[in-house]
Amino acid sequence: MGLVRLAWVASATLVFGGTQEDHLSPALVSDDDCLGAPGEGACYLNALQRRVLKVPNASNSSGVAAIVPPDLPTPPPVPSSSSVLPTTSTPQAPQTTEPVANTTGPVQPAGPATTPPPVSVCLAGQEIPFSNRKPGNECIASKLGDECSYQCNEGYIAVGRHVCQTIVIQNQVWKDKSFFGGNCWRLCAATSGPCPAGQVPLRVNTTDDLGPCMQTLCKTEDDAFKNLARGNYEVWRRSRNDYSGSYTDHIDLDTGKAKLGSSDTTGMGLIMECVAHSMGWISDQDLLERVNLTLSSFANIPPPAKDGMSWNFTRGPKGWVPRYFEESTGALLAEAGDKVDGVWSVMSTGLFYVGVMFVQTYVLNHWVRRSDTTGMIAILTEKLMDMVDWHSMLCLQAFASPEVVEGYNGTGIPMLMNNKGLCTGISWPEADGYYPFTEEITAAWLADRRVCGHRGQENCSMPAIHTMWNKVVGRALHPNLEIFGHPLLSDWSSYVVQIPYYTTHPVNSFPAFQKLFKDGWLADWADYNSSVFYGGSDRYGMGAGPDIMWCSGKEYNADMYTNNTAKGDCRTWSPEAVAGWLPASPEVIKGHLLSMMANGESVLPVPGTDYHILWRKAMVDPGKNWSNYVTLIDLSTELLGLSTIWLGTDWYRNNTNHFTSSRGYIPEVPI
Repeated sequence: MGLVRLAWVASATLVFGGTQEDHLSPALVSDDDCLGAPGEGACYLNALQRRVLKVPNASNSSGVAAIVPPDLPTPPPVPSSSSVLPTTSTPQAPQTTEPVANTTGPVQPAGPATTPPPVSVCLAGQEIPFSNRKPGNECIASKLGDECSYQCNEGYIAVGRHVCQTIVIQNQVWKDKSFFGGNCWRLCAATSGPCPAGQVPLRVNTTDDLGPCMQTLCKTEDDAFKNLARGNYEVWRRSRNDYSGSYTDHIDLDTGKAKLGSSDTTGMGLIMECVAHSMGWISDQDLLERVNLTLSSFANIPPPAKDGMSWNFTRGPKGWVPRYFEESTGALLAEAGDKVDGVWSVMSTGLFYVGVMFVQTYVLNHWVRRSDTTGMIAILTEKLMDMVDWHSMLCLQAFASPEVVEGYNGTGIPMLMNNKGLCTGISWPEADGYYPFTEEITAAWLADRRVCGHRGQENCSMPAIHTMWNKVVGRALHPNLEIFGHPLLSDWSSYVVQIPYYTTHPVNSFPAFQKLFKDGWLADWADYNSSVFYGGSDRYGMGAGPDIMWCSGKEYNADMYTNNTAKGDCRTWSPEAVAGWLPASPEVIKGHLLSMMANGESVLPVPGTDYHILWRKAMVDPGKNWSNYVTLIDLSTELLGLSTIWLGTDWYRNNTNHFTSSRGYIPEVPI
């Protein structure tokens, strides 16, 4: 290092009380790097020098103003020891060459022999704090998309791929020809050593005497996965209202407050109780009491009034349930700005009732010797199924009117239906005659089985229902979406395919669906490895949940598959979605989840316990987490997938096989 640079660093030390690496996060360094060509304005200065002199960045080469997010990531952990400035070597006399005769004019002495430094396409983010990528060993890229390998200093771990890229967010350039993505995070000194043989690291963000750091917990591989699974179930327990037995849409883990009763989440909650029982986390009595309370509350058998609370759950005229309600009273709440009363959710009805039927089949499969409680559960589930007029699911275009209404010969599948039978959010058959694949396959399946599936109904009294079902399930034989060479059932978030896989027997049993389930995972993995995200095997998962407003425009977002590099937005990824894909390739995906646990980026502790969960993260702001906003329907796929490690996928096939000949139904025909 030259004397001039040493002087600048010394000056910076006086101002900041340490070196550049002591204070600046990789994101801050990248944001402050000069984005213009060398020699423009103050571009010959490094980031720290410009901060001391308060010299602004030069404009980026694209001419488009780069976005600076309002909430920058938190600084990385403070290093465990002071950085040592590199020493300088004694300058040597430059070598010269002999003059060469030249017939065109006087010979000029040749200058020192020098090798021009390599020119990098990306001039920002070339250094990574706390790594070997320092002055003299900066990252170099010959083209956009080049990845810079790096090694973190002792006591730090590497998180993320450091790639030369231009990032466009909301149609504006945020990073212009910049290396971005790689970080080195400090390990807590007390747990910085390697795990013993046969154990794996599970890391979580915390603090020690030196500041923020990653605490390492060493566990066997099986115990690490069980820790996540048990932590996930603990979140479900905390989201349950013990008075009504309903489950909430989301929970704040920091305060423990669970809000907004939800019918679809309650359906998933019933399944989680069955998982917990099979895993040995709750007793027979606990299971039966918990599901009995939930089923009774939704079957108009309310619990006794308590502490001024009374339960009164309301349905639509056709039995469709509301999506949202007050979790202690059942009072209706608005969905997406609709009026509080008179709007009912066909989609939520399907998700609630696959949970109801799961409980019925699970209890019947596990208790051959009937008790009063198990008999009551069987009766309750049948009563609940009879409360919905499954014939009323379809909608048609009203004559000489723009309105779409419920109708006997309809072909539209609505998301919502009001008291007057008006339908909204409708899926129609596409040009090839098949429906787009959505989570409403749950409601379509139940409607077909209840209306046309009983023995003696071979000639269905409402053929439009059976025709609809054939066109819904037929999509698996005729996928019309593809990305990165993989056919897709849906290009929406993975839960659209994953939740039906765990709750709907045709989806987890028919070969065509099983193939597309695996294709969905391969496409998810490929998308996050592409130039859209540059994520990798430990930063992927096409999920849904909270997001960052400044880069996505939404506080809640359902991510979509895309090969458009301008549509990556916050580069948000969902490890819970990766867990949901576990049946597609168990050993490979377990390896990915172990990597996520090892870097600790997406690990959240469940307060008051030794358990953890994996939850959403955003690459543009790796310091941000959403422990205060965990949406249960999105978290569900984590426990559903993890449970297959011990219970197997046949556990779900067996417990979703409701409509059998022994129970009076016509066998389903696989496609």
